[in-house]
Amino acid sequence: MDYINVNEFPTIPVVVHIDKTRCDGCALCIEVCATQALRIIANRDRPGKRVVTVTPKLCAGCGVCQATCPKEAIFIPGLSPKDLRRYINRALDQQG
Repeated sequence: MDYINVNEFPTIPVVVHIDKTRCDGCALCIEVCATQALRIIANRDRPGKRVVTVTPKLCAGCGVCQATCPKEAIFIPGLSPKDLRRYINRALDQQG
């Protein structure tokens, strides 16, 4: 099988992104962040709700927060759950 997606994977340094429309402020990601790059703030777009924000300088890009988020609101560009599903489907299609 040929290697696919090699040009689509993120390059270092990697910083997580947060989809504020999906984040419900549960803070599970904050509990697992080893570098304390995440914090909770008031969501300006949804009064009374909270949202997570990232401090890029502190983010190690390890992806633990992404793996922990039940809403798939945190992602590493190029390695989001949606991207990973697409890569897997393309690899499976290539095998067939």
